[in-house]
Amino acid sequence: MAETSGVGSRGRRSELRVAQRAFTRARFIDAAVEAFAEHGYVRTTIDEIVQRAGATKATFYLHFRGKADILVELNGRVLEAFDGIYVDLGDLTRAPTWEGIRAWLARAVERWERVRDYVAPLWEGAVVEPEIRALTEGDYDRQVEYLAAALAAARDDLTQADAEITAAILLMPLQHFFSKFIHGQQVDIDRVLDALASAWLAIILHGAPPRSRG
Repeated sequence: MAETSGVGSRGRRSELRVAQRAFTRARFIDAAVEAFAEHGYVRTTIDEIVQRAGATKATFYLHFRGKADILVELNGRVLEAFDGIYVDLGDLTRAPTWEGIRAWLARAVERWERVRDYVAPLWEGAVVEPEIRALTEGDYDRQVEYLAAALAAARDDLTQADAEITAAILLMPLQHFFSKFIHGQQVDIDRVLDALASAWLAIILHGAPPRSRG
């Protein structure tokens, strides 16, 4: 019985260590988000993150190799915020309506506020960190792929290549206004959604690009 109790005790201690490690890691990330929001990614130092987290630099390096590792974590939070957004796109593209498209775009835009403090340092970091640039570019490419798959499934006249071109055209203006929002510029969300819904509907219904001659 004592042996069984010892095994259980070791298991609880192990769970406690895992929970403590996760808590400390999250504390560093939250401290970094605060610092990035105030000073930007480039100007924020590891010393400042450590000080805000109430920890030591040695502990920081037990969890991260450097600031870029924190951006990887923030990217994961962004992906989590948008998780599932493309699930119902197949039905939407098969029977598109202005109201349906606008509602889908509105659901995407509702997530912008949630990720603002994560995306701003991510984009700044992508300029100076090749690893982060590759990460963010890969994420955008996957968005194009998801939308292209929905378009290709709904439109028999679209080749895969045409579907990817059409998806990129649809996402570009959305990305444009997302960028303005992330950088704190004024965005009239209702007018943007109305205009985007009209553009998306026209392109989804009639957007197969004609073949060039020559």
